[in-house]
Amino acid sequence: MFERLHRPRRSAPPASDHAFAVATQRDGDRCLVVPAGELDLTTAWQLEYELRRAEASDARQIVLDLRSLRLIDSAGVRVLLEAGARSRTHGKRLVLLRGVDGVQQRLEWSGLTTLLTFVDRDAVTSSRAV
Repeated sequence: MFERLHRPRRSAPPASDHAFAVATQRDGDRCLVVPAGELDLTTAWQLEYELRRAEASDARQIVLDLRSLRLIDSAGVRVLLEAGARSRTHGKRLVLLRGVDGVQQRLEWSGLTTLLTFVDRDAVTSSRAV
């Protein structure tokens, strides 16, 4: 019985339901940061890391595109709040593209929509599409 219970797994563990990724792209003097999936306590550090990398660059504008987020919890809200505070201190480089309804509603409930600069895709001016 011990052998049956403790033999090595033959299949990979199931994929996490909390899949998350952050893509960063430079477009001239603009840095586009695109988080995708579920931004929560276990993934917030990844977005924090990419935002700080963008802030350390010479980009004149940092665009945080929230359209690919499926969920944001309080840890994700904290990352956005802190990024907004840093942006206000260092020249207001950060703008956010509005997320899907559920994400945007959470940000409205948290009061972030009054503290951060949210824009629609059309408001982000570029010679190349964002």
